[in-house]
Amino acid sequence: MLAIVTLALCTGSVFLLSFISILNPGKANHIANRWLGVFLLCLGLAFLADLFRELNISSQYLFVSVFSEITRFAAAPSLYLSVCYFSSPERSLRRGDILHFIPFFLFIINCLPVLLPWLSGPMFSNRFDINGVGKYIRTFMFLVIKVQVVGYWVASFVKLSRHPKNMRFVFSSLPSVDLKWLKYFLLSLLLIFLIWFNEAFFGITWINDYSSYGYLVSIYSLSYFALKQKEIFPFQASALTEIKEILKESNLEGPKHQRIAEDKLELLIVKLKHLMESDKYFLDHDLGLPHLAEKMDLTSHELSYLLNRGLGISFFEFVNRYRVERAKLLLLSDDYKHLNMLGIAFETGFNSKTTFNTAFKKITGVSPSEFKKSAGGNLNELLSKPKTA
Repeated sequence: MLAIVTLALCTGSVFLLSFISILNPGKANHIANRWLGVFLLCLGLAFLADLFRELNISSQYLFVSVFSEITRFAAAPSLYLSVCYFSSPERSLRRGDILHFIPFFLFIINCLPVLLPWLSGPMFSNRFDINGVGKYIRTFMFLVIKVQVVGYWVASFVKLSRHPKNMRFVFSSLPSVDLKWLKYFLLSLLLIFLIWFNEAFFGITWINDYSSYGYLVSIYSLSYFALKQKEIFPFQASALTEIKEILKESNLEGPKHQRIAEDKLELLIVKLKHLMESDKYFLDHDLGLPHLAEKMDLTSHELSYLLNRGLGISFFEFVNRYRVERAKLLLLSDDYKHLNMLGIAFETGFNSKTTFNTAFKKITGVSPSEFKKSAGGNLNELLSKPKTA
């Protein structure tokens, strides 16, 4: 009885999270959240069908059970499209996207006799006889859904793994845009999928006995990570178009399109360094490529080209070099002794201690705490290298 109550709680929770994602009260990542809401709605229907089976009332609500089976074929593609929209600025629906839903449409055709009883006459129903073609269609679809789930989950995870690298061309801080929450979301889903695969193929008893509790833990994890998200690309439409092109070019081999004349590069680099040193824009936790480009009277494309061609570094590395230099001074200053490492990180423009430690060690070769400890005997040496770009 407790397992049924837990499964009912899972079902209601997923439907609630689905409606929240579709309605999107936080107004962040609109299209991505709608696709995520569609995925969660399909997941909720799957849980509802499982709940009906546990209550032995599936035959009384055959339409709901069949509809649940159909929407399972839309779940994995919806999840993948959601990840695509989360990780790609200015992505729009493409004609090819409809191909992801071919199994979904095929299964609708297979289920028409149940969905539309007036089509279930002798001629039509014979084509879907359990001992005829219909039997093989159902077996084929059973295997397709398993392959689909695995394939789209892997594709989504791979796409997310590449996302932080791309964001280094656009953002100076990654924790709010690196989509780690979505990766954890996928890992929470993995537990649900493993439980389903056990029910379908292996039938390990102890896993089946505790499956409803595993579902509940996974769903609350899904809810936590889904509600934690922020707007990934908070820029104007024109800037988003440029960012999309920058990310596309960054993944191409060979020489990049020349955006700035060679004889102007050096002057612009001097101007950029002066701007950073005088106005200290690197202290802005949310500094992005379009923001700094506007200060330079350049387009995002031109600033990205200036950094890559003129300095040979990404926007992320360029800004964080200034932050690290500032942090080195603060770590050695008596005026900032009251601050711990997290305080130093925020004071110098970093928005997380992890990013601060990683960037500091990559640029200086030592951690912030090691730098501070060894500063007494090596002050001049530590402050001399490396310099900002």
